[in-house]
Amino acid sequence: MTARPRSKSIVQAEPAAESKLTQDESNVKKRRLSGATDALETRKKSRAASEDASAGGDDKPGDSTDAASNEDDEDDEEPVPPELAAPGPHAFYMCVEAIWSVVDEAVSSQDVVLKSTALEAYRKVADLPKEEQFDAVGKHIQAVKSWTVSDVDEQARETPSAKAMLKKWNEIIMKAIQREKRGTKSDQWWYEVTLQRERPQEGAPGVEITLCSHDDDDDGFWRWFFVDVKAADEEGEAAMELVGQFISERDY
Repeated sequence: MTARPRSKSIVQAEPAAESKLTQDESNVKKRRLSGATDALETRKKSRAASEDASAGGDDKPGDSTDAASNEDDEDDEEPVPPELAAPGPHAFYMCVEAIWSVVDEAVSSQDVVLKSTALEAYRKVADLPKEEQFDAVGKHIQAVKSWTVSDVDEQARETPSAKAMLKKWNEIIMKAIQREKRGTKSDQWWYEVTLQRERPQEGAPGVEITLCSHDDDDDGFWRWFFVDVKAADEEGEAAMELVGQFISERDY
């Protein structure tokens, strides 16, 4: 996730503007995704070797039951994180650059932050003086859940649903730019996005994405659909101003 540049205005980020990550940020995210991908490939090879070994053995009483059990285990091998167990929709926060990365550009391993956990951490420090909030929220940051958008297939962006999502996003950004130019609203950096496991209806806004875990002990990759986006409200913006700085820098 890209932390909000203090001097950046949304007017400088016209539709179709290129997402800008520093080289260091890009390298870190590439290493993180590469490590997760390598781990997944290792698990696939291990599974294949196990299947080959099982195929070469003689059938024994109880083998069919064991085989069925193994198939069930394989189906559960990459369980959805408990926070995402329900099919959704689930609400997350993403910055404006991250959303461009999903709907219109090559994905650069952008993060999504689970809204409920970000707000929970923020509310623990919201009543403190502004100058004390940053240090205080750091004590709660490990409870904030986030994942990486690791892949958006180029073909997925060519579907009617993906094109409808890009159109909707362009309209949101243009309205935000107009508000800022009129001086009625400052630049909007954080947005609330909706993800769900169910494919949207044909033509309804939605982009298929792949989420990957930050956890070294969890190699999971999950298919989700990015189906809605709106500006974060005042509390969400304040929460991510604090939480977003930790998410972009913490060591997973």
